[in-house]
Amino acid sequence: MDYESLSAKVIRLRAELEQIGAENRKYLERKNHREYEIMQHRHREDRILEIKAELEALLKRKTG
Repeated sequence: MDYESLSAKVIRLRAELEQIGAENRKYLERKNHREYEIMQHRHREDRILEIKAELEALLKRKTG
């Protein structure tokens, strides 16, 4: 994987994490949540774990 494609992927993942962070801040500001809001929050939590795994895989490919 070349540097430009690696850099582009990291930029995309960072933007996605920033969006998730903004959505989570809005979620946490409220005390009562509807069921669909809770499900969306859980989906964001799952996506964060997926992004972490993607970044770890990128690091292994880069160093390996």
